[in-house]
Formats: sequence, structure tokens, C-alpha cells
Amino acid sequence: MTFYRTNHSDDPIFEHRISIQVYYTVGNDKNASDIVYINAGDLQPAIPANPEATAWYDYGEYGNNYGSFYFNLPTTDIDGNYIDPYYLSYSIYTDDDQIYTFRASDFPDELTEDVTEIPSSVFYNSWNLSSYGAYLYYDEAPLFTHQVGIQVFYTIGREKNASDIVYLEVYPNPSNVDELNAGKQVADVRYYNIAGQEMAQPNGLTIQVTTYTDGTRSTTKVIK
Repeated sequence: MTFYRTNHSDDPIFEHRISIQVYYTVGNDKNASDIVYINAGDLQPAIPANPEATAWYDYGEYGNNYGSFYFNLPTTDIDGNYIDPYYLSYSIYTDDDQIYTFRASDFPDELTEDVTEIPSSVFYNSWNLSSYGAYLYYDEAPLFTHQVGIQVFYTIGREKNASDIVYLEVYPNPSNVDELNAGKQVADVRYYNIAGQEMAQPNGLTIQVTTYTDGTRSTTKVIK
């Protein structure tokens, strides 16, 4: 297959990569192959912008051994330039910068071995390990007492650059939140449902994420 321009620009047709997908159509039925990518040029390693940690919900109070952590992965580097999410991956951290291990036994449809870093090839095709959230499983004790964090990586070949670790403050006891945040000024308050979707106002079981002017955050559960 050959591509031709309709103008006389000297810029490359494809900046990062080129892909192809094929379809097989009979009548109103259409089936598609996977999208296959190849690099269209030399990509330069970039330092990804920091992710945004948005909400945490613990299902332990319902007798389960997992919680869900929601976040937004960056689409730019630290200079504001676009980065290809195909080359992104992320790791999760609990208290005292302890890295979380995703066990293959907890994610049999996504993982074949235990890993501490989730590549884009997994979160493109998974509900449990997505680009906006991850389920975290534990055995008996909760994973943390006060914070959960996320760090993203941008990897091309043997080059890997990392963002900062961005933490979300989590206090299971709402009274602890009030005590620790006493005297702080609130900069922003956002609401999320248990699926991690932002809402304009609390409705039913809601996760309230409060951001303070000093940059810290707290999350509490609200029922309205």
C-alpha cells in the first residue's frame, strides 16, 4: 500500500506510528481484526506529566477483599506536548511508598504473571485494570491506612521516563479527616460515583474528594 500527499508539505504523514485494521462484512454483519501498529518514525522519549488521582472506594466493609482506585493518566509530557498512550504504563503505591503487586491469580483474564507495572496493552482491553481505574485486592489487612498513589511511565525501547508519585489521602474514619485538615482552606470539591464517574452533586453513595490550597487531598464517603 502506498500513501500520497494532497499538498506539498515537508512534514511526515505520520508523526508516531501507522496502523491497520481489517474487516470482514457479510450483509449487515461485520467482524474486525485487532489493530496492528508499526512505528512510522523515531519517537523521542518524553517525561510524562503527572497523573491525577481522583477517588478511592473500599469494598471491605461489605465483606470483600478489594477496593477501587480511580485516576486520570496524562496525555502530555511535562512541556505540554502530546504523548502516545500506547507507550504508557503505571504502578500503584500504598503507605510509605510501598509498591503494589498485581497478582495474576486476581486478574486471570489480564495477567499471566505477578507484576508491579501495568502496561497499556492490558488497560486497553480490561475493565479491572483500565486507563482510569484499577481494582486492588488484599488478603486480610487493608492495603493502607492513609494514602494510595500512582506513578506513570513512558517507555520507548530501552528508554523509560517516570512521573512523580501522586498520592490521594485516604482516611477510613471521617473524624480523622476533620482533625487532620482542620484549619486548611478548601480549593475544590468534586463528587464521584462508585464507578469513578464525576457527578455535579452527591447522589446516593458518593465519594467526595476535597482538594486544599496546599495541594493535599482527602476523600470521604457521602450518602445522600
